[in-house]
Amino acid sequence: MKTIASFSLKGGVGKTTTAVNLAFASAAAGNHTLLVDLDAQGAASFYFRIRSDSKVRNRHFFNSKSRLLSAIKSTDYEGLDLLPAHRSFHKFDLILNEFKQPRKRLNQVIRRLSKEFDTIIMDCPPTGSLLSESVCATADAVVVPMIPTTLCRRTCEQLMEMCRRCGLPTKRLRPFFSMVRSGNELQEEMMDLFRAEVPSLLSTSIPYLSDIERMGIQREPVSCFTKDKSVSEAYARLLQEVTSKPRAKRLAA
Repeated sequence: MKTIASFSLKGGVGKTTTAVNLAFASAAAGNHTLLVDLDAQGAASFYFRIRSDSKVRNRHFFNSKSRLLSAIKSTDYEGLDLLPAHRSFHKFDLILNEFKQPRKRLNQVIRRLSKEFDTIIMDCPPTGSLLSESVCATADAVVVPMIPTTLCRRTCEQLMEMCRRCGLPTKRLRPFFSMVRSGNELQEEMMDLFRAEVPSLLSTSIPYLSDIERMGIQREPVSCFTKDKSVSEAYARLLQEVTSKPRAKRLAA
């Protein structure tokens, strides 16, 4: 079983679209895949036309396996299930703080689910919090979408520092370039700079395409409606690159 988180401290960089399209690519490759929507805004759930489930509020998420399993919904796509977000998820940090080893609690939840799925992908809220630290401690790989800009470079550095502060291996973070505009000299300059600085940078980049922006209108993964095969192939390559890398050691349960 492989656990992948899509996370960034900065919003608007393609975090949720990455989670949704990686989950679809995983299912299309024959893996029984679960997408876990940890963001109280529920954008990933919205893309799949699935409403939040009151069975799993913040406390139930960590304490009730039966409620957790019963809240999982089938999507319209074979092999792809979704654990939808709930608005109460914004209080996750308050709940985690009640446990003696809070960063290990999410790991325990994912281990319960891992018996049912080949791949679990988490869409995470763009905040530095106890939940985000728990995500970085739990996932085998944390994909970090970055628009090639100075601010995104700074955000990635802050995320690496957060992992160091928590005693987590930074090699678990797998940044990649998102919303890449062909022929943009400034972006190309930033990409060259970052390639020289970050050895864990993934080689696959996701291009800027209007079809990706249309996901919010279509409410489905981009591969389901785009005529441009390059974006579908890019997400498939991204998934292959992430899953083929050696796993960093996870925290013990």
